[in-house]
Amino acid sequence: MLSKAEIQDYTARLNRLGITDEGSVKAVLDFVYSIAIIAVQAYEENKKHVVEQDDTRGQEDCRDLDTRQYEGTGR
Repeated sequence: MLSKAEIQDYTARLNRLGITDEGSVKAVLDFVYSIAIIAVQAYEENKKHVVEQDDTRGQEDCRDLDTRQYEGTGR
């Protein structure tokens, strides 16, 4: 989870915002940590789906290329 130094830093930041109760500080830090975990999991899941769908890795997508620029270069 968070290191002791990080907890102290975030506690000080929350105190400056008016959140001074120890239980409230812990609740906020736990909430933010949970949201971060969810975001990482969503990112990894999305990344997994993108890799599964991208079966042309390493190949140039030439569907939108203007082939006229290459006319006469195949000699």
